Amino acid sequence: RSGVDAEVFFAGAEAGPSFKGAQLTMGRVGISGEPGWDYGFVEHASASLEVFTAHAGIGVHNPDGSTGFGVSVGASAVEAEGSATLVDGLVSGSVGVSAGLTLEGAIGFRDRDVDGRPELCGRLGFGLVTGDVCLEWPF
Repeated sequence: RSGVDAEVFFAGAEAGPSFKGAQLTMGRVGISGEPGWDYGFVEHASASLEVFTAHAGIGVHNPDGSTGFGVSVGASAVEAEGSATLVDGLVSGSVGVSAGLTLEGAIGFRDRDVDGRPELCGRLGFGLVTGDVCLEWPF
């Protein structure tokens, strides 16, 4: 659950019955971990930085890990995103900003903490800002 990852000159495409998409990225670096605070508020956090990225996708597998329906298209020179899981896994979300343009939307369910209670997730991106939030169901 903790670590550092990096990608250089990444190209990927997927064409299956449940998702179709493609992405090109010149470079990406990310970091994730558990903050170690005794407050019990932030369980897990991550951050990433991408340079020169273009993507497009449509299907049932969403960027937040949920299954439902999503569509996205965008290109950016630089993009930064931060994510956190809060309050004993009841709430998680991310916010990203970019020097580029994005248009995306997604809705779906997942069970990331595998406790048998699904999380309802929604994602929106427009222009320079993208974000998502997942709430464990029932609230």
